[in-house]
Amino acid sequence: MVNSGQKLGRMFSCSE
Repeated sequence: MVNSGQKLGRMFSCSE
């Protein structure tokens, strides 16, 4: 489940 969190964090960072 750690992978999902990392991907979500990256997506949010990219969105910002």
